[in-house]
Amino acid sequence: MRTEECLTDLYQARFEGAVPNATVQDGVVTIRYPRRFLLLTGEQRQAVITLNRTIPWHRHIAVQSGGSDIIAELGDLELASCEIRGVGSKIRVELPVPSGVIPVRLGGGGAEMVVRRPAGVAIQVHLKGWGSTCTFDGQTYFGNNLWLQSAGFDPAAPCYHSLEVVSSGGLVTITSH
Repeated sequence: MRTEECLTDLYQARFEGAVPNATVQDGVVTIRYPRRFLLLTGEQRQAVITLNRTIPWHRHIAVQSGGSDIIAELGDLELASCEIRGVGSKIRVELPVPSGVIPVRLGGGGAEMVVRRPAGVAIQVHLKGWGSTCTFDGQTYFGNNLWLQSAGFDPAAPCYHSLEVVSSGGLVTITSH
């Protein structure tokens, strides 16, 4: 998933493999693949979704996936919230500069998660799960039910508040760029 300024539509999508059902209703874009046992068929699917960054995304972005890599480059989007879940996958998220207090929720099992936020943007993190290792702004933490926050965190200022990471056995990296 990425953003582009030159789009005239709400979004644009390109698919490899089976084509999912895509609908837009009341400004909500839903892209849904039929459930299949991909391990049995060997089918590979890929979707590249480009969001129009000139349109404020007042609703949240939610991605649910299984067995795949998820890359969300949201660096120029006006975002209200974000939820990404994947099982057995790598999740990489590049967050935009927040215009308010933005909740983010990431979940996965056996996954590697990397979250990048703009330099100088404060963040609070709640790490849930078991067997997870979290590298937060260069420091490594182990355990579950950890609450961490960046220097200068103020929940009243524009920030990422309660970045909730629910992971099992994963490696979580949260950094700025």
